[in-house]
Amino acid sequence: KERNILIANRAFINTFGYTLDEIPTVEIWRKKVYPDKEYRKKVIETWIAVAKKAQEKGVEIEKQILEPICKDGTKKIVEVTSVPLGEQNIVTMLDITEQKKAEEALKESEEKNRALSESTEEALFFSDKGLCLECNRAACEMFGYKYDELIGIFGTEVIAEESKEIVKKNMLSGYEEPYEAIA
Repeated sequence: KERNILIANRAFINTFGYTLDEIPTVEIWRKKVYPDKEYRKKVIETWIAVAKKAQEKGVEIEKQILEPICKDGTKKIVEVTSVPLGEQNIVTMLDITEQKKAEEALKESEEKNRALSESTEEALFFSDKGLCLECNRAACEMFGYKYDELIGIFGTEVIAEESKEIVKKNMLSGYEEPYEAIA
């Protein structure tokens, strides 16, 4: 049975570059935006599973992340939400391409920072107003704590009494130059 895309808003047209006249059926849409047959087959299998699940449980919102190709050849990452409504589905697509790129860049940056911090023999603590958010292996070894024990405590908890004031002052003021303290 041929299924037509009945309505598409301006955001759809701006995002994908196709007008309704260019995508008269769901099948043609899928072939255009998922030209790789194996990926298209996976997408279709997912949609069939969603439809069966919806029939079994009644109306249910199902989200999935897909990577369609736009008319101009660019690839987007979209979060697709499908709500079955009788014989039809209401489908929304949210372009999350930039969000996913930012997440990937952040993950890459975190991995690089982790590698750098683990390659030094100096104890490194990353804190917010003195609360330890992250530390490296050298910090754990130097202070005799397990990683999980250091995360979430105040840095002054691992410092000798005579150095607590200067450490507290430096942490709270954002002081970033090296200084000595007794642990």
